[in-house]
Amino acid sequence: MRGLGNQIAVVLMAGAALLAAPVMRSIVPEQFVLDGGHIDHSIHGPILGDAQSFRRVAAIYTALGLGDQQSLAAMLGIALFIAAMFAAIGWTRIRDLSLVGLAAVAASLGLAAVYLAQYSKEHVTLLLVLLVLLLPRGRRWDLAVPLLCVAYGATLRPYWLLIAVLYLGWRILLSRTRNPLVIVAALALVYALLQPAFQIALGQTLEGMRTWSNEQQANADVATVIDSAFPDATGPLGVLSALIALVFLVIPVPLGSTGTPYYAVSALLIMAIWAVALRPVVRGELITTGRASRAGGARWGADPARPGAAPIGTPGASQGSGVRTARAVSLLLALLVVQAIFEPDYGSYLKHLTPMLPLVLAALPSGTDRSHAAAALFPGARAARRQERSARHRPPVRAHRPRPSAPPVTSQIGGTP
Repeated sequence: MRGLGNQIAVVLMAGAALLAAPVMRSIVPEQFVLDGGHIDHSIHGPILGDAQSFRRVAAIYTALGLGDQQSLAAMLGIALFIAAMFAAIGWTRIRDLSLVGLAAVAASLGLAAVYLAQYSKEHVTLLLVLLVLLLPRGRRWDLAVPLLCVAYGATLRPYWLLIAVLYLGWRILLSRTRNPLVIVAALALVYALLQPAFQIALGQTLEGMRTWSNEQQANADVATVIDSAFPDATGPLGVLSALIALVFLVIPVPLGSTGTPYYAVSALLIMAIWAVALRPVVRGELITTGRASRAGGARWGADPARPGAAPIGTPGASQGSGVRTARAVSLLLALLVVQAIFEPDYGSYLKHLTPMLPLVLAALPSGTDRSHAAAALFPGARAARRQERSARHRPPVRAHRPRPSAPPVTSQIGGTP
């Protein structure tokens, strides 16, 4: 099913998620709506134990006139997600999505209905994601992404200040290489630098915040808890522990090996999310410098839709909508690096990842992208096929036999016989 059928299917799925939003709180298990309950309590009677971030989000809902309208707030959250989804994929590209792409859209809307159809701090994250996707593609606008992250970190979630810095690092690094050794070395360097910073600023080890959080949540589902490989480790062992945690966020073996079908499906869903998000990195589609730059004229911050940029789907251009996808993947990886040292359990991890799913959808391949990639990798193939088709439909040419030339006529006027 392609073309108009794809667009109709996506509209129907989005409409179903929007209509289901007001009733999702009564359908999902209680652990999925705990944050909504905290914010609701902060709206109607803040108590001393409420975190400051909950009180601030409660103030936002009250200012919007949604203090007693959680169903409308739920619909607002889903509407924001749908807007971000269309900004990520684009109405035209929906026509070219494969069945895998449509399944990714359906799964994303399902997760949004579970985690976002309530009062939630993730609505603010979702608004940031929407703004990132709507930014113009010029290089100067790349700096707007960390500025948005800094604003978010300064008001609600301080760890987004770290995400702002990591975003710039990923944005530059991924435009230059896809070498896995370089990327792993960069990750190890980041954690090595963060380790003394955490000890000085927080008085904790690199993963100390996760350990403290898990101790506070003694009633948490044991199957979903993310344990540190080497708790309280420092030095190289602490860096290795953080790297192992990051790997288990991308490939959640502990979650999938519980033997419970629900957790096994959740693990497969998480792996599918990162398979889509990391695809442009693995294929080198975010590289815009070096050999690709000399071949296609691409540069960091360049727009593949403009003359001089490398073709979409090849090294030197990012997947899908070019610069927008490069920003999306860089922001996702920045979040992943931070989640590897903070997230206490897979439930919280998936909840914090859900408002970022439009960024994942921005990296979805489509039929148009694949045709562009084939044309770029085999530039002579399309011309050869066109020439072959032209020759096949051209009428046969008859052999032309030249007429014998007539003998020259000699004028005898005024001449001798």
